[in-house]
Amino acid sequence: MDPIVTPPMEDPSDPIESSQLGSQNRMDGIEVGLTGSNPLDFSRFSTPTAFDGPPAQPLAESRKRRRQEMPRNNKLAEIIHDAVKEAMSGHLNRLDAGFETHTGRILRLMTEITEPLIAKVAECHGDRLEGT
Repeated sequence: MDPIVTPPMEDPSDPIESSQLGSQNRMDGIEVGLTGSNPLDFSRFSTPTAFDGPPAQPLAESRKRRRQEMPRNNKLAEIIHDAVKEAMSGHLNRLDAGFETHTGRILRLMTEITEPLIAKVAECHGDRLEGT
């Protein structure tokens, strides 16, 4: 005997109904406009050809040409780079100062803790320390 399967109850507060999600699973196997072809075969797409355009230049030459044609954009990039570099430098300097402050505080606390202990050890074993 086959089990009876009932559809899940729709939640009125759910903006995406579960029935919509089920239809998505059914759509996964359908190829739209690609009958008989592999959807991952990109060889059917050709690169667009520029009509009446200059021949393609090597990458290095096109970059050089772009740098010469757009000095304003390069200047803007340099300004942004310098601003970010300065901000990072200032931030790192503040971090260094903060770490130095905390390091100094930790060293002072360690000294406050160890000095009485060293004095107590010296007091208890003073004879042995002086004899060596």
